[in-house]
Amino acid sequence: MGRPELLDPRKKINNPLWTIFYIVVVLVILYFFGQIWVNSRYFLVEVKGASMDDTLYGGVYNSATQDYTGGDRLLASRGGSAERGDIVIVDVEGNPAFEGGNIIKRLIAVEGDTVRLSGGFVYITYAETTSEIRLDEPYVKGETDPVRNVSGEIVSEWTLGKGEIFVMGDNRAKSEDSRYVGPLPAQDIIGVVLDWNFTAPRGMERVSAFFVRGYLCGWF
Repeated sequence: MGRPELLDPRKKINNPLWTIFYIVVVLVILYFFGQIWVNSRYFLVEVKGASMDDTLYGGVYNSATQDYTGGDRLLASRGGSAERGDIVIVDVEGNPAFEGGNIIKRLIAVEGDTVRLSGGFVYITYAETTSEIRLDEPYVKGETDPVRNVSGEIVSEWTLGKGEIFVMGDNRAKSEDSRYVGPLPAQDIIGVVLDWNFTAPRGMERVSAFFVRGYLCGWF
């Protein structure tokens, strides 16, 4: 005697459309939170002008718009701690020595350091030390000479106070930087250019770099 029909085991048939729907929802959620995470930690910066030649390309000056176009677009990390030698983005909004916005320069010295320019080179005495060393700067284009600052004086030595930084462009003859305006507030550093822009990432770093750049550039 057969079992009643209602007691027969029934196999649940999954609708493939529901499976696709769930996958799409999960991907949308991951994409949404991925964008939030990426934008909270990274941003894109476009290089404008010749102050970082030949390390970075600053584009071509357009007389119609009075701006540079076509410069390198770089990945930068938000916040965090910058170290000497890093390429940093500094917010100079409100600084009368600049036109406004941000500048991209190399971080040369931090609080407590003494910077001295002599004979086309940079000499530095690091904080809490007494020995002066000449910086090895293979990235520099031209010699590093003092310039006439905003007060009309030629200054060749600076000792940085608390919370101060000293920055210069790699193209020393074409850069308006701390030689011109003096030390800047360290708190105005808004980003550090990542090594991903200059070296080929490996392993998971390569995957991270691809997705971060993809999110910020709108590839997907």
